[in-house]
Amino acid sequence: MKRSLQAHSLLSVAATVIVVCSTCLPATAQFLVVTNDNNEIGNSTTIFQASGPASAPSLNKLISFKTSGTGAFPLSLGSVLQTIVPQGPTSFCLFVSNGGTLDVAAIIGDLATGTGGPVGVFHGSGADGSIPGTMALAASPDGNYLYVAFNGANNIATFKIATGCGLTFVQDNSVSGPNGGRPIAMAASPGFGSTGSILAVAYSDGSIESLSISGGITVRNGDLQFSNLFKLYGSIPQSVDITQDGHYAIFGDAPGARGHTDVEVYDISSGHLGTNTSYHGGTGLFGSPDGSSNIRLSPNEQLLYVSNNHSGQVTALGFNKNNGSLFFGCTSASLKGFESYWYFTAGIATALPTGSGSVLWVAEDAVVTGTNGIGTVLVGSANGTCTLTEAANSPESDTLGGALTSLSAFPLRPF
Repeated sequence: MKRSLQAHSLLSVAATVIVVCSTCLPATAQFLVVTNDNNEIGNSTTIFQASGPASAPSLNKLISFKTSGTGAFPLSLGSVLQTIVPQGPTSFCLFVSNGGTLDVAAIIGDLATGTGGPVGVFHGSGADGSIPGTMALAASPDGNYLYVAFNGANNIATFKIATGCGLTFVQDNSVSGPNGGRPIAMAASPGFGSTGSILAVAYSDGSIESLSISGGITVRNGDLQFSNLFKLYGSIPQSVDITQDGHYAIFGDAPGARGHTDVEVYDISSGHLGTNTSYHGGTGLFGSPDGSSNIRLSPNEQLLYVSNNHSGQVTALGFNKNNGSLFFGCTSASLKGFESYWYFTAGIATALPTGSGSVLWVAEDAVVTGTNGIGTVLVGSANGTCTLTEAANSPESDTLGGALTSLSAFPLRPF
């Protein structure tokens, strides 16, 4: 279902405002940043256009859509609360979770025609609508299914994505950690070799597991376990990213002690959680940036970006995708306005779907009481090492945000 956008002219103009030059972001209308504003009074999703030279990119608000629901608070910082499912080179479905009203808003958009808008609000089972809370989202690699973690009900629901971005509830899978942990973060991957696709899940009690999604619906693989750093230091995995070949799942942890960056890498080439390598910031390996609840691989998978939640910084770790090892790269200064207007760096997305991603968009969470924003961090290199530098025109405010912890960019990193 397509309808004319209130912002039709904005989207149409956005396709032509980016200057074509070798140092600019590509001349296309596809480069968007999308938020889940997570407002407890009345939720919305805001769409920003990325434009300008790569040395000084800017975000310009295009439009906000009401989601016909409410957000949830408090949140798990690492949860992905919106996901974009491409339908073509310029068209997409956007799904946004409403943790307060326990439903998912669907929005359709086509930047080539300037059409789109809200499709509807979709619910899971009666059990899914019981207890408000964080609702993490993930889409299957083939774009046919949406997975929704109903945190309050300890269910992961499977929805079928229809043409036109509608959702049909398929089934629930009852899940929880060994100590009753609730699902807080998920990521889906393509298969590795002859193994099928999996959904890697993190729970609030420090446990993790994988579920097979090769048949569309989720099937538990029997590998539920406490993460290694939880067992050693009490660190709780709160976000997860998976390599494009489905070989490694990487978890970003809320460290058990302040001043740490804790990251865990698991080999999933067998189709379930296998051997792991853990990196504990308390060893000084990654310096002293504080917090690691949000992670994001660069498109070329040579860097792992870490949101240092409690120190307002971003760290880039070198990643060897052949053996899953990590090493220190570089760290930014605390981003502008930290502890004055906002309090946590959170979700990360890259501007470009290739290379290092060139530019990072970083959610700046004001925890309802301040000014939410999106920071712009430039990825560069100097003297053979990486650099992370905040852009002069950063941040862009998100005035509708309640607790802004999650954002996505389009186009996506390709599988």
